[in-house]
Amino acid sequence: MDIFDEWINKLRGFDLWDIVINILYKHRDRIIEFNKIQLASGKNTLDQDISPDYFSDPFFKSAAHSQAYAKWKDKLENPFEQSKGFRIPDFYITGRMVYDTLNAKIVGDEIIIEPSDRDAKSFDSKWKNIYGVSDAHIELLLKQIMPEVYKEMNKYFKTKG
Repeated sequence: MDIFDEWINKLRGFDLWDIVINILYKHRDRIIEFNKIQLASGKNTLDQDISPDYFSDPFFKSAAHSQAYAKWKDKLENPFEQSKGFRIPDFYITGRMVYDTLNAKIVGDEIIIEPSDRDAKSFDSKWKNIYGVSDAHIELLLKQIMPEVYKEMNKYFKTKG
């Protein structure tokens, strides 16, 4: 078999996405960290403010109630704290319900981030797109893993002799 045939055979079996998804999964702790940073910033996966905020959330029965809660939350220490308005949710009180329970798993050709806490899982029905990472974080992560992707590709396409 000549080198051309060898390369054709390798290309037939080559799945770049499989390599990328497996490397991303190896770096799932970094992906989860990005999601925590986003939440602490009050941003969803679309890099928009998490909504509803405390002042438009129907859970709060009055403006005084939402104001008091927002002020109380603003005083709490969040180790992932980023700058955000005090009106914006960050889902952090002690970290146990959301931040400490975030997991990443592969489903098909996607990496899904979700909390293991049952109540925290339901948050995404009210506050849309809160679990996952923004395009900016995906871009940063891809830059970080590209040397590893190239290394795996080189191993795959290394020719004999």
